[in-house]
Amino acid sequence: MIFVNKTYFKNILKDIKNTMGKVISIATMVGLAALVVVALTLTGPTMRKTLNNSLKSYNHPDIILRSTYGLDFEDEMILKTDEDIENITLVKSADLLDNETLIRVKSYNKSIAKSVIVSGHKPEKKNEIILDRILENQYKIGDKIKFSYVDNPKFDEEVMKNLEYEVVGFFRTSDYFMEDMRELSFSAKKELNGYAYVLEENFDTDKFGEANIIYKNSKKMDKTSGDYQNFVYEKKDNLENAIANRPSEVLKKIKSEANDELDDAQSGIDNAKKEISDAEKELKNARKKLDQGYVNYEKGKKTYEEQISKGQSELENAKNELIKGQNQIDRGRESYKTNLDEYNRKISSAQSEINTKEKELSAGQSELDAAQAEIDAGYNKLENKFEGPRAELKSAESKLDEAKRNIDQKQNELAILEDRFDKDSEADNLSEQISLLKAEIDRAKIQYEQSLFEYDSKKDSIESRYQTEKAKIDQGQSELNNKKANLDAGWTKLNQGKRELESEKNEGWSRLSSAKNELDKNQANIDAGWTDYNSGLKNLESEKINGQKKLEDSYKKLMDGEEEYQNNLDKFNKEKSKATNKINKGEDDIEENKESLLKLVDPEYDVETIFDNEGIDTYYKNSLNMDELTKVFPTFFYLVAMLVTLTTMKRYIDEQRTINGTLKSLGYSDKQISQRFYIYGIIPTLIGSIIGALFGRFLVSRIIINAYSSGFGNLGINYVGALPYILFSIALSVGLVVLTVYFSSKETVRETPAALLRPKAPQIGKKILLERIKPIWKNLSFMQKITARNLFRYKSRMFMTLFGVGGCTALTFFGFAMIDSIKDTVDWQQNRINHYDVIAMVNENATDGDLTSFNNKIKNYESLPISFQETNVNNNGNRLNLNLVIPKEHDKLDKFVSLKNLDRNSIDLSNEKAVITEKASDKLGIKKGDKIKFSYKGKDFDLPITNIAENYTGHYIYISKENFEKLSDQKADLNANYLHGDASKIIKNIENEKAVSAIINASVIYASMDVLLQNLNLVIGIITIISGLLALVVLYNLININVSERKRELATIKVLGFYPKEVTSYIFREIFILTILGIFVGFGLGYAMFRYILYVVAPSDILLSYRVHFNPFLYSGLITIAISIILLLVVHRKLKKIDMAEAMSSGE
Repeated sequence: MIFVNKTYFKNILKDIKNTMGKVISIATMVGLAALVVVALTLTGPTMRKTLNNSLKSYNHPDIILRSTYGLDFEDEMILKTDEDIENITLVKSADLLDNETLIRVKSYNKSIAKSVIVSGHKPEKKNEIILDRILENQYKIGDKIKFSYVDNPKFDEEVMKNLEYEVVGFFRTSDYFMEDMRELSFSAKKELNGYAYVLEENFDTDKFGEANIIYKNSKKMDKTSGDYQNFVYEKKDNLENAIANRPSEVLKKIKSEANDELDDAQSGIDNAKKEISDAEKELKNARKKLDQGYVNYEKGKKTYEEQISKGQSELENAKNELIKGQNQIDRGRESYKTNLDEYNRKISSAQSEINTKEKELSAGQSELDAAQAEIDAGYNKLENKFEGPRAELKSAESKLDEAKRNIDQKQNELAILEDRFDKDSEADNLSEQISLLKAEIDRAKIQYEQSLFEYDSKKDSIESRYQTEKAKIDQGQSELNNKKANLDAGWTKLNQGKRELESEKNEGWSRLSSAKNELDKNQANIDAGWTDYNSGLKNLESEKINGQKKLEDSYKKLMDGEEEYQNNLDKFNKEKSKATNKINKGEDDIEENKESLLKLVDPEYDVETIFDNEGIDTYYKNSLNMDELTKVFPTFFYLVAMLVTLTTMKRYIDEQRTINGTLKSLGYSDKQISQRFYIYGIIPTLIGSIIGALFGRFLVSRIIINAYSSGFGNLGINYVGALPYILFSIALSVGLVVLTVYFSSKETVRETPAALLRPKAPQIGKKILLERIKPIWKNLSFMQKITARNLFRYKSRMFMTLFGVGGCTALTFFGFAMIDSIKDTVDWQQNRINHYDVIAMVNENATDGDLTSFNNKIKNYESLPISFQETNVNNNGNRLNLNLVIPKEHDKLDKFVSLKNLDRNSIDLSNEKAVITEKASDKLGIKKGDKIKFSYKGKDFDLPITNIAENYTGHYIYISKENFEKLSDQKADLNANYLHGDASKIIKNIENEKAVSAIINASVIYASMDVLLQNLNLVIGIITIISGLLALVVLYNLININVSERKRELATIKVLGFYPKEVTSYIFREIFILTILGIFVGFGLGYAMFRYILYVVAPSDILLSYRVHFNPFLYSGLITIAISIILLLVVHRKLKKIDMAEAMSSGE
């Protein structure tokens, strides 16, 4: 089988070169369609990837818990019950002022920082601070900041230990992802200028502003995925259930602590009253003491005079007694000296006598000792003399004892033998033994008796001699003992004499010493008496002087006391008046606080996921909106491009009839012939789609993504892999072109070679519909009739032109309509619907005095008291947060909010039950006459919706005060004021009013809306430009094809004598009519696209104006006509160059 050979391929390339206009138009249209596909399909996923990566870089928490009364350790304990939580950080915060700059200072926690440092470094020391980068135009690194507290008595707690810091860096945070969107400070009652972080140690409070939570299971999840969304919503539901009882618990605790504080305040007032009473008592006591002081002074003066007189008398008496006492002591001293001399004499005599006697006794004792020694020697000699005989007696005695024992032993033996003999008398030997033993015993006894006699005789002789000699010695000892006894009696008598002498000596000395001591004592007393006398004399004089001075001082003190009393009395009377006023004010404040405490409501706990963060959610929904745009614009672009490509390919195939016939005659198959068309279409498609896809990726998508990311806190752009999108756009383009070629060529390739080699037969001429309408047809000129026949005879060409022009017009119409819509949304909301400049939220617990002060401040401005309540409405499963507005005087509402129905006719609120704004009605699925379940202060009731109001930002329900109170059976609490005037002046004038709880600046709302709409405007602008380019290419191609198909016809009329301008006008009339018709078709298509895109791309709380001005019709129509005219000028030059002979012979 023959495939595409080199020559065959060269011929195709030659065809491409010869029909470069058609090829470029195909490549351009496909390229623009591929550009839109890649740019739009890439934008949504890239935005979500960027968002996901940025949130992970910020380490943004999965859930943030906040409470209007702050969080404490009990809330933290509840959070920690979820075991799936990986990390919790509690953040403290305070709104502080640096001159006029209001900054929310938060505690920095690196574990869930929610911020990225863009310059400098994070806070590391106590006095270091990092600022939001929005403040870079006011501060620089190294600047010193000295904060002050916001002047608001309701937020008077000083929560900071340190108010002076040094700027060390700037940061971006994911908390405020939409950078132009700033929170309202409830303490300062105005918008914050920026944010800052310091170390937690700078805070002096136990309350936390928020809790940041990161879960274990979410770390690997894509934060823009459905799984993650379901996960955090489930965690949010669980957490809301866990803290369901906390509001009532916190309120109970707050009321308990507040009551304690009120009790303390009452105690303070009671103490102040007591202090006044005590001061009065003290003054009375002071007066009494002064009066008593005067009495005491007079008494003291009298006592002083009496004591001085008495002292002088006592001193004179003491002097006389001292002189008398001294005389007595002198006489005593003389008596003492006489007695001392007598004592010494007696003691000396007695001592001499005792000494003599002692010597005599000592001599006698020596003699006795010598005699005793001789006697002791005699006793020793005697003992020695009788020691030998006594030893012999001792030996003899021992022998006697031995003999006695032997005799006793033998007698025992004899007794034994006799006993045996008595028992056995027949024993012969026993009798003999007994007889022998008895004889032996008798002999022994005789010998023993003889020895005993000799022993006793010898013993008596020895003892007799010993006693005789010993008696002589004993007599000497006795005489010596008698002498010794006499000597001992002498010693005893001597010792007795010594003792008696010593006793007498001591006794006498004692008496003398006692007398001397008495004398000395008396003398000392006398001396002391003289000293006392002299001292008394001096003291008396001193006391006289001191007493006089004390009297003078006492009198002066009384005078000073009198003056002090008068001063204190005057001061007390003044201070009493002030204190009484303070006490009265304090009692009023206590009563007011008690009333406020009764009105105190439960705190609101807010569980925020990333999809509840307005900035993050806006960016996320913008990415989804881009996905929705992807469903519309690429489809529309490809539809227009493919319709025109179909026409172009059909024209090319018709031009190749002769060549196709020749190839078929040469044996080429239908498939091989059709390959020419596929290659011809695919080559420009590939080139165009590749170039378009690359432009879409690297240019348009960047512009769109940067536009949508402008004003958001992304940390760079993280593109998804573009290759799949590029390949998809190329494959889609090629696939669609292949289908186009197939439908364009299927009839041609099936024709026979003979049919193909013949020129294509012209369409059969037949009457058109207009010819059947005789009155009109008759009045048409010849050229008009030709134009009408040409239009309706070639219906496919007509419809292709209509839809081609219509598609391009629709795209440009959509662009201008969207631009007008965005302008109208801002203009109508800001200038034609809302006329107020400020909403001042009024504290429901404000005192009458505070309200009076507030009303005085706003009396110079136009104002309207309203009830402004945020509520949640659920209608058949559709839930929406909206604001309920109840004006005090409904007839004045139009000055602040113009309520108009969808036909822009004014709404009289008094004639309506309730009016809901348009987008809120769409979201809730509510129509006129419907009823919704409404809840106000815990009471449910049916609220009939009787009208729908035009509104573009926010969701509202308006109801007159009378109708509300009638429907709900409740009184409407007026808690806000609409104010009209210079917003900055109004805010400055009322921000310090105690009655004001918050201030909403309408311009801030509009500024946030402007940011969102400007981004959308840029995207629409880009699409409009691309649409204009597509329109240019499509119209050029259609006009070019129209001329190319009719070369023979045009050559014929030139042969017939038509001038070039007439030939051009011949074509122009048809093109102009089709263009005008196509423009109207485009208006219809463009409006349908406009309404659909409005619904898709509008932010959740913004309704884009869907009313179309005349400008989009005019501009899109004029642009289409202008392009047509410009292209006809180009065609005019081409028509001049038509070779009539060639055209006539070509069969075209």
